[in-house]
Amino acid sequence: MIDWFEDSERLNSFAATLQKESDRACAVLGAAMLDQVLGDLIRSAMAEDAPRGLFEGYGPISSFSARIDISLGLGLISRDEHSDLHLIRKIRNAFAHEMDHELSFSSKPIANRVAELKVADAIYANPDMPTGEDSPRVRFQIEIGGLAYSLSGVRAGAISRAEIPDDYVGWLRTAKRRNAW
Repeated sequence: MIDWFEDSERLNSFAATLQKESDRACAVLGAAMLDQVLGDLIRSAMAEDAPRGLFEGYGPISSFSARIDISLGLGLISRDEHSDLHLIRKIRNAFAHEMDHELSFSSKPIANRVAELKVADAIYANPDMPTGEDSPRVRFQIEIGGLAYSLSGVRAGAISRAEIPDDYVGWLRTAKRRNAW
């Protein structure tokens, strides 16, 4: 189990790797990392001796989609994170299953989905967060990093979900006031 919240060096290394990859690899690897983080988050909320089969093969928590929905149902993620994770899943699926070799983050269907990501919007809206370039790919990468950090923080117990409203921008403002960043 990787603790992305505690190991910011590993998160930075992963982000650097994503920057070097093709758009297709960036989407697939970014979603895979979040899938792993969600699995770890759910495991941390379960009994230590929970059956491993829940997360493997055709187990009920083996798919990214199931992990996203179960995380919301358990109160581990906000509605904005739930929505964004499903958008990321759809972006990953497009890159993984479309035969179009020209598909990229600037392709209209992908760029439109990236434009809907609420966590990235909140990060870009925060003047204290350095974001640099604003392109669909960079926005996607910022979303991946923001979600990995947030979800790992919940697992580590550093962030209480009860304190995070569904409005992610509101949560960032609250965190900023508390100097949580």
